[in-house]
Amino acid sequence: MPDHQKQQEFEQVVKLYNSWFPKQINSRSLLDRWDECQMYIHVASKLAKSFQEYSKDRPPIQTLPELGELLKNSVWYLYECGQLDDALELLEIAYETVPDKQSALYAHLCNSAAVIYYEQNDLKHCRDFNEKSLQIREAVLAPNDLDLVSSYHNLGGLASAQGRYDEALELLTKTEEIRIKAGPEAVVSLGLTHMMIGRVHFLRKQYSAALERYDMAEDIFTLSPGPMSQLMAHLIYAFGNLECAQGNLTAAKEFYETGHKRSHDLGPTHILTATFDYKLGVVEAHLQNYAKAMDRLQNALAVVERHNARGDIARILRRQAIVIRENPLSTPAQMKEADKLMEKAETIRAQLSDRVDEDPSLPEDLVYDDLVCGYFR
Repeated sequence: MPDHQKQQEFEQVVKLYNSWFPKQINSRSLLDRWDECQMYIHVASKLAKSFQEYSKDRPPIQTLPELGELLKNSVWYLYECGQLDDALELLEIAYETVPDKQSALYAHLCNSAAVIYYEQNDLKHCRDFNEKSLQIREAVLAPNDLDLVSSYHNLGGLASAQGRYDEALELLTKTEEIRIKAGPEAVVSLGLTHMMIGRVHFLRKQYSAALERYDMAEDIFTLSPGPMSQLMAHLIYAFGNLECAQGNLTAAKEFYETGHKRSHDLGPTHILTATFDYKLGVVEAHLQNYAKAMDRLQNALAVVERHNARGDIARILRRQAIVIRENPLSTPAQMKEADKLMEKAETIRAQLSDRVDEDPSLPEDLVYDDLVCGYFR
C-alpha cells in the first residue's frame, strides 16, 4: 500500500473511533458510559499499536490530534475499571502521539499516569507525574480551570497518603473553594473533595470532623446514584473504616458488606472489591469468626494476585498469618504455614521499601497499611 494511502486510511479510522469513544472532561467519571468504552477499547488499543509499528516505517506514519485524544480517554477508562497495567502500557504509546510536550493534552496524560501510580502506591512516580502535569497546566490553563484544579486535588491526596496532613488540607481546601464556585459542573468532583478532606480528618483521628465531611459527600453522591456508584462504594468503605476505628465492629461489618456488594457489581476483580473482602476478614477475626475471616482474606488474595498488587498481597498474607495464630483451633501444621505466610509478607515489604518512606515509629498494622493505595487503607 502506498505511504500516502496508509496515512489517509489510518487517519480516517482514528477520527471515526475518536468521535465514538466517550470523552473524559473536567475530571468527571466515565462510569455511566463504560458499556460504550468497552465496545471500542480493543480497537483503540489496536490503533495505538499500529501507530507504534507504523512509526518504524520510512517514512514513518504521522500522528494526529484525534489519536492523542482517543488514547487519553481510553487510558482513563482502563484506569477507572482497574486495569492499571494495561493503562500504563497504553500511556507509553500515547506519549508518542502528542508532539507538544507542553500542551494541555500531554498534561492530561501525565495526570493519568499520576493517578495510576497513586493507586499502585508508587508514590514517588506519582509525585513526579503530578508535578509535571501541574507545571504544564499552570502555564496553559486558567487559574479556575477544572483540569488544573484536579492537579491540586491529586497532590492533596498524595500529601495525605504520605502523612503530610497540613499540606493536604491546604491543597484540598483550595480545590474545594474553586469547585464550589464552578457550580453544577463540578458538583461530583466537589463530593470527592469532601471525601478526601474527611479522610485527612480520619487519619488525624478527628472522627466527628471526618463524619461531617463524609455526610457532605454522601449528600452529593446520592443525587445521581448511577454515575456515582463507584464513588459511593469508596465512601461506604470510608464509613466502615470510621466505625471500625471506633470499635463499632457490627456497624463496620454492615458498611463493608454493603460496599462489597456495590463494588462487586461494578467490578468483581477490582482491587476495591478485594479491599472490602480484606476488611471483612479483619472484622470477622476480631469477632472470632476465624473460618469466615480466612475465606474473606483468600477471596481478597485471589483478586490482588491477579493484579500483582504486591503491597496488597503483603498485607493480606500477614493478616492470614495473624488469624491462624489467633485461632485456638489451629494445628501445628497450620502454625508452620502461618510462619511461612508472615515470612512472605515481610519479604515483599522489604522489596517495596523504595516506594514507601517507612516510619519506624508506626505500629505494624499501619506499616502494612502504608503498602497499599491511600484509598484502600
